[in-house]
Amino acid sequence: MARAAFFFFLFLFISNHLICQVLAQDDKNKDDGDNKDGNGNNNNGNGNDNNGNKNGNNGNNNGNNNNGNSNGNNGNNNSNGGNNGNNNNGNNNGDNGNGNNNNNNNGNNGNNNGNNGNNNGNNNGGNSSGNNNDNNNNGNNNNNGDNSNNGNSNNNKNNDGNSNNGNNNNNGGNNNNNNNGNNNNGGNHNAKVDNFDYAHIKPVDVGVNWGNLASHPLPAKIIVQMLKDNGIKRAKLFDADETSVKELAHTGIEVMVAIPNGMLFDMAVDYSNAQNWVKENVTRWVKDGSVKLKYVAVGNEPFLKSYNDSFVKDTFPALKNVQQALVEAGHGKMVKATVPLNADVYEGTLPSDGIFRKDIKQHINNILKNLHDNESPFIVNIYPFLSLYESPDFPVEYAFFEEGAKGLQDKNHRYTNVLDGNYDTLLWALKKAGYPDIKIIIGEIGWPTDGHKAATSQSAQKFYDGLFKKLAKRDGTPLRPGTEFDVYLFGFLDEDAKSIAPGKFERHWGIFRFDGQPKFPIDFTGRGQNKMPVGAKGVKYYDHKWCVLDKGQVNKACDFEGLALITDKNASVGNCLFPIQIDSGMANSKYEYVKSFEVEDEIFSPNLLVVRIHGRDFQRFSHDHGFEKPNDERALNLMNTCAVAVLEEYPDIVFSYGYSDEYSFVFKRTSKFYQRRASKILSLIVSFFTSVYVTKWKEFFPLKEFRYPPSFQSRVISCASIEVLQQYLAWRQNDCHVNNQYETCLWMLIKHGKSENEAQEILKGTQKQEKNELLFQQFGINYKKIPEMFRQGSCVFKTEMEDIVKYNENGAPVKRLRRKARIVHSENIAGKSFWNGHSCLLKELGRFDEDVGKIKPDYVRSFVFENKLIPSTWIVIRIDGCHFHRFSEVHEFDKPNDEQALNLMNSCAVAVLEEFEDITFAYGVSDEYSFVLKNASMFYQRQASEIVSVIVSFFTSMYVVKWKEFFPQKKLNYPPSFDGRAVCYPSSDIIRDYLAWRQVDCHINNQYNTCFWMLVKSGKSKSEAQGCLKGTQAREKNELLIQKFGIDYSKLPLMFRQGSSIFRARTEKSVASENKSSVKVWNKVLVSHCNIIEPSFWMAHPSILNEEPPIY
Repeated sequence: MARAAFFFFLFLFISNHLICQVLAQDDKNKDDGDNKDGNGNNNNGNGNDNNGNKNGNNGNNNGNNNNGNSNGNNGNNNSNGGNNGNNNNGNNNGDNGNGNNNNNNNGNNGNNNGNNGNNNGNNNGGNSSGNNNDNNNNGNNNNNGDNSNNGNSNNNKNNDGNSNNGNNNNNGGNNNNNNNGNNNNGGNHNAKVDNFDYAHIKPVDVGVNWGNLASHPLPAKIIVQMLKDNGIKRAKLFDADETSVKELAHTGIEVMVAIPNGMLFDMAVDYSNAQNWVKENVTRWVKDGSVKLKYVAVGNEPFLKSYNDSFVKDTFPALKNVQQALVEAGHGKMVKATVPLNADVYEGTLPSDGIFRKDIKQHINNILKNLHDNESPFIVNIYPFLSLYESPDFPVEYAFFEEGAKGLQDKNHRYTNVLDGNYDTLLWALKKAGYPDIKIIIGEIGWPTDGHKAATSQSAQKFYDGLFKKLAKRDGTPLRPGTEFDVYLFGFLDEDAKSIAPGKFERHWGIFRFDGQPKFPIDFTGRGQNKMPVGAKGVKYYDHKWCVLDKGQVNKACDFEGLALITDKNASVGNCLFPIQIDSGMANSKYEYVKSFEVEDEIFSPNLLVVRIHGRDFQRFSHDHGFEKPNDERALNLMNTCAVAVLEEYPDIVFSYGYSDEYSFVFKRTSKFYQRRASKILSLIVSFFTSVYVTKWKEFFPLKEFRYPPSFQSRVISCASIEVLQQYLAWRQNDCHVNNQYETCLWMLIKHGKSENEAQEILKGTQKQEKNELLFQQFGINYKKIPEMFRQGSCVFKTEMEDIVKYNENGAPVKRLRRKARIVHSENIAGKSFWNGHSCLLKELGRFDEDVGKIKPDYVRSFVFENKLIPSTWIVIRIDGCHFHRFSEVHEFDKPNDEQALNLMNSCAVAVLEEFEDITFAYGVSDEYSFVLKNASMFYQRQASEIVSVIVSFFTSMYVVKWKEFFPQKKLNYPPSFDGRAVCYPSSDIIRDYLAWRQVDCHINNQYNTCFWMLVKSGKSKSEAQGCLKGTQAREKNELLIQKFGIDYSKLPLMFRQGSSIFRARTEKSVASENKSSVKVWNKVLVSHCNIIEPSFWMAHPSILNEEPPIY
């Protein structure tokens, strides 16, 4: 399946750090008895039955099956409650009977007292038919009659015709028999006959998909042991994770590693990237033979229609480069590169209509030729479940390999299951493409167990039973009979961090649960042994506590605030499971689980990155600071100067365009800036831009002081192609022209005596030409003669220019060509003639093939990267200083703590709370601050980019403005910047744990830094100080400080040890007047250095995290 980076928590972590996750399965066939497995295994005639009856006193008894001659003396069947006599369809032979029993024995009903052996069949007091199973290996009898005292028996016979002996006493109850060991509650069921002979089949060799999109992934060591315990010899990964591959070394397990889709562009554009990847992820493992690495998957389903062609152009070049790198490294014969594709790459009403999609035909042909030339396989992912999911009318039996399915007739071939039909459709497509004999691997096939009415454990077991029987028969497909399928099951484990965009079932494809425990019986050898697979061993679980709904509350069922209680009794009821989360070994403190709520917002290659910033309420800012109207040239030049500074600071930005109070920055195609994480990128750019704006203000407005600090907002636009970027730039420049023309007319009218409302009314509905005529006729202004910067905006990009690098002995300048940012004004920046005339733009971004015709703003807006935060969750905006280690050294901060620097950070945070009322609490340490917004907040409609950017920008602005207040003797040598991100937490308890995590981190870091810098100040080098502290515990660090330096750590300033908390406190003041006195109440923002881990702080300040709106 397509694998995405976004994850969402359905339920919430409780204060003891557990996930309370409901896996509610629509499962009517689950066992309610004491023995949950309820599977009876009968091997070589030894029948072991597990009774799953809630009140059943006696287990089910299967007669023993003997492979030689058996004595039939004691074949007594006593059945109570029926009216019919014996119906025996077999020959019963006397005392030493070697009687041959027929396959079908239709239930013995009534009172039976058989003295002779070899009585086959089930005796039922109810209405079920007791059919004998031919399966030599498995004889499962599961009885779910709630009040039956004696379980009903199921006799399995051997193919040798040996008699079955044993006394069976059946007293009422419902008899449920099936080969798969499933337990069915209630009702009378007929057990199906399984005539397939498993006895002589060759074991099936299947592989599994090992995904790791989990909030708490099982350690690789445990997973590899599971593979070994279950006899699985092949594993397919979705990356080349070093830990996973290392654990697979020396196991003999065949491995397929993968290059994620996000890396395809890099592999395609630069062969050296492919060389380096092969060296790091293939050569290092195969050179000594430690890892049996067989395939490299280049991308994963890159041609999915839902990807909007994002990876189409890069897939084949990436494949070609990776395969060439494998050959060059000497691995070409042993390791093959291929591309796993979804079955949607081909289409056809009937298999014989199969053909590859027209939109990707040429790309597929290139891939096929490469695979053929290098003897590599074609990998396809086939999902019968999705066929059923997407079409309610899809015939169910066609998905489950059921015999007797009506199927589909195609010429001379009949198809009775979706696997055959899909596989042969691919074969026809390959044949028509000219590659009929290419090897095919089914890279993914499976069935989910939750998230849809058809996704249950029973359905998954039924599917896999049918699939394994199909694989065991080795009968191929109608078009390619006798073919042995090469199959990887999907998936091995549930992955709770997968995107649920395709459907809620996405997180439940695993044969095993997230903690490695099996969901249903499955035999990976395909021999039909009805047994549970071997689960994970050595898994560490969190405390066995459950978060459950307080039954006294009926309203706000999804709001856990105040509605929940913690119990150590398993909260699971029936099919509603509350599993305990596992300890994946990631956390260093008990609070670090909160990191699992963080979501990466990567913008995948080859999408082009654009960051657009614009002034926050700059209409008011320009008015309050007396900007000239309609354009203030100095203000625009200040904006341009900031843009130039951004391009000089960040080499990945190659082009920018701006007008008025906005600027757009375009990154080069190959950019890996901040791993292409949207929140990091937009926050850093807006922060640096803000910092430069405030720093440079006096250069442009020497006589104007800030009345208040300016701030900006930003967002990311993800352009899927160079054509989208062209449309975007055309849209912004057209917006510049339209707005400037209107503003010019408006302000000329106002300057000549019209009120603002009158001017607006005059301009209402006027067209471009009418505005031009108004300007010329009434004010003598030729719009085309207005400065280009006003009409066209400004673009900034780097060009090669001669620069003086030094002077020689004679004083003559020595010049060199260097790339420098310059400001350009052009009438049409989206035109071919402008764009294609600059080699730097062609190289870093690409060519414009056509001029833009009609501008389509709505089309461009669809590429805005939106991340709306989850409703009713608490939001934390955490900001961090960018490269503040260097910043603190350049500005000579005191070590380990500079009190003035910390007070400056606190002052900025106070200003943030005073500016934004939705922020209820802030906690800071060193160069970091976390701002908490209440769960009911609709600040900027909960758009992550808007919230993050405006808080980061405002904080940065305050930092620069207030610098002189805290460092009057120090010059600000260069603009500081911060980055930020937004994280959602579902409850106030988890918010407290998050803040506790940050305070614990404050203590750990401060204690270490205090020891480190004292050692350095005493004469140790930095490396020596690190060596002294390596492996030391908190107690040892305290002893070092007291014994060596006479420092009692507990007496250090609280701000250093506990950080700073900022919140509003309700303040009351008596106000006296002539007639009466009153009490005025307001909230004052306070700074405190207190212990926020303990409950006492929150009890003393309940208003911070309660649901009541604050008083302002």
